[in-house]
Amino acid sequence: MPLALASGNLSNFTRNKTMEKKFDQWNHLKKNLESDSNNRGFEQRDIWWCSLGVNIGNEQDGKNAQFSRPILVLKKFNSHTFLGLPLTTSIKNHPLYYPIFFSGKNGAIILSQIKLFSAKRLMGEKRIGKLSEKIFDDVRKAIKDLI
Repeated sequence: MPLALASGNLSNFTRNKTMEKKFDQWNHLKKNLESDSNNRGFEQRDIWWCSLGVNIGNEQDGKNAQFSRPILVLKKFNSHTFLGLPLTTSIKNHPLYYPIFFSGKNGAIILSQIKLFSAKRLMGEKRIGKLSEKIFDDVRKAIKDLI
């Protein structure tokens, strides 16, 4: 019997089942991403749709069936890996959120969610665009100031 039911708390069991389902869906998609051998032509300053997945704690999750969200390529290490930052349309007046206007939308780059990514997570030909050099330099400075 699951622990949540043993304690008599059905709402925790329901919530845990929903989360398990999302983790299972993500794991299925992640297996497909791992087997993808296509090379993505990404560069620094690019913004791509990226399959972030279902994560734990306060780590940024992707959304929709592809568990995706826009990502800024901060540093390209090689054709397979890069340092990236997720974007959000949630606007917060906080030093960990760098506000931007991109592709006709207000948003923010989540500086605290900097992470190493595999290029396999980049979604096909879903490059959204490229950040201006000025804004990119400001984001890099903000990251340096953060660490």
